[in-house]
Amino acid sequence: MKICILSDNIPGHFNQSFGMMHLLFGRSHSNFSVIYVTPRIHFLRSITRFLCRLLSKNISKTKANFILWTYSINLLDKYDLIIASGGNTAAVCSAIQFLQVTKSIQLGSPRGLPASNFTAIVTSERYFDSENNVVADITPNKYSPNTINQLSNKNSHILFCIGGKGIGYEYSDTEWDSFINNVKKIANKHEKEICLVTSRRTNPNVERKLALGLDAFIDHKESGLFHAGSSNFDLSNAFSISAHIFVTEDSAMMISESISSGRPVSTIYPKRINAPIRFKNHIEKYEKLGFIKRLSIENFDIDHRNNSSDLVSSNRQILKEQIMELIS
Repeated sequence: MKICILSDNIPGHFNQSFGMMHLLFGRSHSNFSVIYVTPRIHFLRSITRFLCRLLSKNISKTKANFILWTYSINLLDKYDLIIASGGNTAAVCSAIQFLQVTKSIQLGSPRGLPASNFTAIVTSERYFDSENNVVADITPNKYSPNTINQLSNKNSHILFCIGGKGIGYEYSDTEWDSFINNVKKIANKHEKEICLVTSRRTNPNVERKLALGLDAFIDHKESGLFHAGSSNFDLSNAFSISAHIFVTEDSAMMISESISSGRPVSTIYPKRINAPIRFKNHIEKYEKLGFIKRLSIENFDIDHRNNSSDLVSSNRQILKEQIMELIS
């Protein structure tokens, strides 16, 4: 099967598409191409996205060709399957499916496009009353319990994945001080080394504060600080050596990736939360299904639970069967 992955140059979105391909066809599948969805006229990119989404609501050959022209995309190959993630790729995915009469999987919010534009549309909650809207409990990504366990299972570390201000979450300096003190207590109590991973949304000043405050506890070889140069850090090894994973609750992608590892996961939240109801529902769903334990940043410790490896693997298998039924 010849697969095309549409990329909007956002690493998290690409990882979702790549993860979907691995879920369906295995990690050995290599017959795929990547098309980058970049507007032809950069300074008109907002108008381009709006116009293309509008045209996609009632797609035709002329409209589909125009959409591809606005993104400088020339279809040189015929694809059996298109996989795309993120709202900025939806119009292009819709256009390629229409022109090539092929199959497509769109991951994420449809941004107003009809479900009929895609073979399968995978979302975290139901948008359409149609069979091709597949609701995924865990956002697809490149990690899985099987691949993580193959790397290591020594459980020698505790992993902390740090996001930052965003989606209505705000962390105060006092809360970061509490975070540092709690991490020190956990490291001493459980006699584990600390892996610390930050992201592009982590305030550089906060990253420096954490690195300085936890310097004596961090395994620097296994950690990845975004603003210190680890912008392309691969979490695979950090997941594999960790007995427990803590994730700041603002980072939906890191939460889903952590859950997918099969390790026990706790999310850390601040006092100030003004997140959209859709995001709150998503976090509550994770907790209800037993994928996470929610803890306050001011007082947290390891929640002794069995890992969720079997639960995650079963969930992934169900999602795979649902998608395969639609694209076969």
